[in-house]
Amino acid sequence: LKKASVGYENMFEEVPIVIKNSHLINVLLWELEDKSTAADKHELLNLSS
Repeated sequence: LKKASVGYENMFEEVPIVIKNSHLINVLLWELEDKSTAADKHELLNLSS
């Protein structure tokens, strides 16, 4: 990977998702709250990320 100059910046692509199941949204929000720090929470609210 180093020889090909491949890094995580160009290996992954952001894909928008839509969750229509309220139970899944509740679990996702609970996991985000459980795993994130205060700095991470502010980053989630940043629309430019």
